[in-house]
Amino acid sequence: MAPSPQVSLAESTSLPTLPPARSIGAATQRYFIVLVLFVVACGVSRSMWATALDGFTFDEAYHIAAGASYLRFHDFRVNPEHPPLVKLIAGSTAPPSILHLSPPPHLEGKDQEREYAETAVYIDSNPQLIQRRARLTMYAFHSILFVVLALLLRRLFDPPIALLTLGILLLDPTVAAHMPVVMTDLPLALFGAISVALAALVLRDGRRSDALWLGLSCGLLLATKHSAPLIALPVAGGCVLYLIYSAAKHLPWKRTAALLAASAILAGTVLWGIYGFRYTESGTATQQFNRTLELKISDLQSLHSRAALTFLSRFHLAPRPYIWGLADTMRAGLEGRTGEVHVFGHIYETRPPHWVPLALVAIKIPLGTLAVMLAGVLLLLLGKLQPAFRWPLLAFLAAGLFFLVFVCLKGVPYAGVRHLLFLLPLTALFSGVALERIFRGRSRLAWTFAIAAVLAACVSSLPQRRIWEYHNLLAGGSANAWKYFNNESVDIGQRSTELIAFYKAHVTDHDGHVGYWISDVVLKSASIPTVEFDFDKPISADVSGWFFTEATSLSPHHRYDLAALREATPVVRYGNLMIYHGTYHLPGYVAGAIYWRAHQLTYLSSPDPVKAEALLRRVIELEPHSYTVRIELGNFALKRQDVPAAVSWYRGALQDAPPQYRSNIAEQIAKLAANAPSAVPPLHNPALE
Repeated sequence: MAPSPQVSLAESTSLPTLPPARSIGAATQRYFIVLVLFVVACGVSRSMWATALDGFTFDEAYHIAAGASYLRFHDFRVNPEHPPLVKLIAGSTAPPSILHLSPPPHLEGKDQEREYAETAVYIDSNPQLIQRRARLTMYAFHSILFVVLALLLRRLFDPPIALLTLGILLLDPTVAAHMPVVMTDLPLALFGAISVALAALVLRDGRRSDALWLGLSCGLLLATKHSAPLIALPVAGGCVLYLIYSAAKHLPWKRTAALLAASAILAGTVLWGIYGFRYTESGTATQQFNRTLELKISDLQSLHSRAALTFLSRFHLAPRPYIWGLADTMRAGLEGRTGEVHVFGHIYETRPPHWVPLALVAIKIPLGTLAVMLAGVLLLLLGKLQPAFRWPLLAFLAAGLFFLVFVCLKGVPYAGVRHLLFLLPLTALFSGVALERIFRGRSRLAWTFAIAAVLAACVSSLPQRRIWEYHNLLAGGSANAWKYFNNESVDIGQRSTELIAFYKAHVTDHDGHVGYWISDVVLKSASIPTVEFDFDKPISADVSGWFFTEATSLSPHHRYDLAALREATPVVRYGNLMIYHGTYHLPGYVAGAIYWRAHQLTYLSSPDPVKAEALLRRVIELEPHSYTVRIELGNFALKRQDVPAAVSWYRGALQDAPPQYRSNIAEQIAKLAANAPSAVPPLHNPALE
């Protein structure tokens, strides 16, 4: 009898029948473009299905009308808080025959600006047609960027890594949710990843064509969103460090330096070109913004930020609307917006802990993807990857860490993962590297881990529609995340379609109270009347009727709390849209309604400052610690040149305001002490951001 073969432990836990790595690499290389197009097509199809029922996000109509106004009137005054690239692309799909848009008039404040844009889309045009055209355009635009990124990753790494990265990226629910929307976050993420890849290729290969593409990519990156410098700066810094290293080691560096200089010049040229190579927003020296650039800069708390933006403006180093948008972004994104931030159920009015942005990313990525991504990072840090892959991956890791650390230290997390989307392509890349390494190996345990992780990611995300609402189990799942988080990654208005349909089917007595991401213009376009209290009479805190509210408004709040609705059971729930019917004790709701009416009488059409001030005094009785109301009351007293009353209101606001707003309030009080009241402008209310 022949002796039985000896089987080692290593052999018993391996996969001996795997196809050779060379054959896998050859197949992916040969059919790479076909496979990339197939993966992108699958990702687009999944996104179309998952978002088919979505209405516009709160900002999309605003962006489309702004882009159309840029193209038709060569005027960049509308929505300057974002650079124009994405809006130009979306606006090009809405010609005059589709979007009926009048030339922009002089507008005071963002509310008037938004009303102008939304009236054109929702009332003067067919919003459903505009949305369909915009969705198709954004799918095509994002698909091109996905293909470009995959081609670059093939050159930088290899075809399997590129394909796996692309697959993981398109599987991500947040990416799928952003693919059809006219917003700047996903284009920023993709242009950022493309720019990092091109910079690595320029340093590695020294091709002039790569340098030209790098300049184009960085220019488009800067023209996409004002947070782009958080990506461009580490790219530039990494290139400079490489040149210094090369010079110190007596390696050739001058040609690379020339290529990078050409890239920088081209990037600046592209940015100026997007604005028509013009400094002003409208072709005239007179400013046409909803708030002058000087006042916009003065809204900033930081004196260093004011000085930097004033320097840019004085020497025309960037287009004026771009500088205006930088000021707006720094004010809202770095110094903060009004409102409370809820993280794992804890309420923060001051700047939240530094770990919060990292948590906001972690709760939106499928847990299986997170596990594989961490495996990829460990493989890199433990030196388990070949050197040709190691240095480009370190470049991506460094860019991602710079972005994340800056946001953790300085950023304001009101937008959730939206403002951190640049990290998702990097997460997909490290996941792709880990999967490629595992599937090239022969470890049964590693294969089991990888397959289980990918399946877990698929099972948790692929079946879900209304994919914007996706959260993993760390946040309590999609159904419960609203209880613990209130940022814009929970909800940003896509359930307006259900709200309108339910209202028309069930509300017959015109007693609907709408507290959702939907403006009066949209309600008017749908022929939905809203309840108007008789603001000339006392208003009971016991309110009856139908209540449509976003779920995040139901968690506990320090101000304008809706405790009675939170404790009740909704009649109907559509995702993060809650609908109630009955009579509820809602003093916070009544205070908010009076505040909104005062806001309309102050900043929108047909202003009535006397009535607005009287209404604000009633609000302060219901919400005595509302610093934004005290700022408005101080402004009304200042306009009457009643300095003692103005100072009293401002001091009350200073006492109740979070730290990030106290500097401007204290500065206003000091101005009144040193100047005549006619020389002191009203204090800008941070609630208007």
